[in-house]
Amino acid sequence: MNNRKNNCFGNTVTDERTTPAPPDWPSRIAFFDRLATVWDNTSSLEKIAPPLGAVVDTWDVKPAETILDVGCGTGNLTAVLLQRLGTDGRVVGLDISTVMLQHAKAKVNDPRATWLECPAEDVPLPEAVFHRIICFSVWPHFTAPATVLAEFYRLLKPNGYLHVLHLISRSAVNNIHSQASDPSIHHDLLPPVADLAVLTQTAGFKLITAAEDNSSYSLTATRPAS
Repeated sequence: MNNRKNNCFGNTVTDERTTPAPPDWPSRIAFFDRLATVWDNTSSLEKIAPPLGAVVDTWDVKPAETILDVGCGTGNLTAVLLQRLGTDGRVVGLDISTVMLQHAKAKVNDPRATWLECPAEDVPLPEAVFHRIICFSVWPHFTAPATVLAEFYRLLKPNGYLHVLHLISRSAVNNIHSQASDPSIHHDLLPPVADLAVLTQTAGFKLITAAEDNSSYSLTATRPAS
């Protein structure tokens, strides 16, 4: 039985990992800390909210859901989700970057949002706490995707949903990362969605949809009830 302390809700929690950090962990965190200062110049909430909200609206989010926003960055998805949740809904924004979370907290001034500074591979929360886990524009940055999926499976309630989403094509994502000025993300590449679908099913999820084209990349799966 998992006994990790549920110390995220209502507070910002720093890294309490029980698994070893990858060797390039400091350089990766430093990269995202730097990126946080300019991220909203090209990906502002005003720009991203309409297309992102249109996708979120297809997911039938319920007002009282508790949602994990993985790789929340400066809080754009968290803000979009909170617009669709009721007073009992909540969003936990997770990121490895202190500076990203600082920007997110400044942008999203809402008591229904809380923040967690830790890796997706090792989240210091008990099992089955989320109705929905969303990975928006973050999947390529996971260095151990099978471990991440196992952790998401643990954190989701039975019948809870996992969403992986990019609002640009896989080739565009991979070009951006492979040509980035910082070599720490040169190998952070998005796999074909068919490959991710297989990996997700291997982790025990039931696949609902998996699609990619020249403008987007998405996968939705659920943790079976039994």
